[in-house]
Amino acid sequence: MGLYSFSSNSLAACCSTICQIHNPFINHKISGWNLRFHGQPPPKHRRGEISEAFGRYAPDRFATLDELAQALEEYGVENCNLIIGVDFTASNLEQGARTFGGKPLHYLFDDGQLNPYQQVISIICKTLRKFDADSMIPAFGFGDVETTDEAVFPFWPDGRECNGLEEVLGRYNAIVPERIPSGPTNFAPLINSAIDIVNKTQ
Repeated sequence: MGLYSFSSNSLAACCSTICQIHNPFINHKISGWNLRFHGQPPPKHRRGEISEAFGRYAPDRFATLDELAQALEEYGVENCNLIIGVDFTASNLEQGARTFGGKPLHYLFDDGQLNPYQQVISIICKTLRKFDADSMIPAFGFGDVETTDEAVFPFWPDGRECNGLEEVLGRYNAIVPERIPSGPTNFAPLINSAIDIVNKTQ
């Protein structure tokens, strides 16, 4: 999964319209033709390799979002400007097949159930909402067939920011059916976009 968020205080990793029938994010029964044609297959990693490189994760200490927000205040976080980047690479198909009941991680349910990206977007926005004075959130996608590993695309075609959590989720839901997964994964365009935003707001 690749949802990434950046703060203007610390840039740290946290989260061509076509018919839906040809989009493996929507139709998870499609063969691998789209992946071979439109993008590179995701790299294979030995299980536990990332954990070994970065160390063991600390156990969760918070039972609610309010507890987490309180802890952020205690650590001195007074305000932040959230920037969200969403990974649309083909790795979402492989990971979903392994961990999400065979469905892509971007799969949109009709019954209101949230996919992993919708869950994380909601958690991040709800947790940091009280620290964001204007509620404006720059949101980008990357890794699809249009941007590959060279650029990002804004959630709004005119490049404007999203106004709050509901608009981020609304735009995400509208974008998913329009995007064909590709790759390879490259965070540089997203990080550069975040740096540009930070520089303009200093």
